[in-house]
Amino acid sequence: MFGRFQKLVEKMFILLKCLKSQKKITEEDFLEKLVDFIAAWDETFPDCPEFNKLHLLKAHIARFIQKYQMCGRVSAESHESVHAHLAKVSKSCCKMVSTTQQNQTLYARALVNLKPGVAITVDGEEYVTLISGGRIPRRLSVVYLYVKHGIAPDDWVKAFQDSGLLSETKV
Repeated sequence: MFGRFQKLVEKMFILLKCLKSQKKITEEDFLEKLVDFIAAWDETFPDCPEFNKLHLLKAHIARFIQKYQMCGRVSAESHESVHAHLAKVSKSCCKMVSTTQQNQTLYARALVNLKPGVAITVDGEEYVTLISGGRIPRRLSVVYLYVKHGIAPDDWVKAFQDSGLLSETKV
């Protein structure tokens, strides 16, 4: 009964391993795996309309890999894991009376993920070392903190504080 899916599953496994890999990949290597997968998909599901994630895979991922030579290192998993981290940090701040103090504490705790002053320069671009051991371009450090922890940059926080929208008392 499941025999017709065997080839598709084998090609999908090879493609997904490539997509999840933390190693650099070439566009040609990716396209070879993608073409094999699409052929197996079309053979298994000849009348199936293209859905969003299949379209993304077929039409957009190759350009991203061509530009950055990677895919797995920038997957959404780290972004999705932020929810558990935020819940843990929020719980530790929930008894604080001041909303402003809560926000400042949450933001300060997010900043500990970057090692201040620990940076290298490669091809004219400065990279910040993360506590986890990785590196990111310094110009993306604010975005990293926002995506990793859901913590807004300082200027956003200040704008909210200055606007009077945040109360000094916990609501």
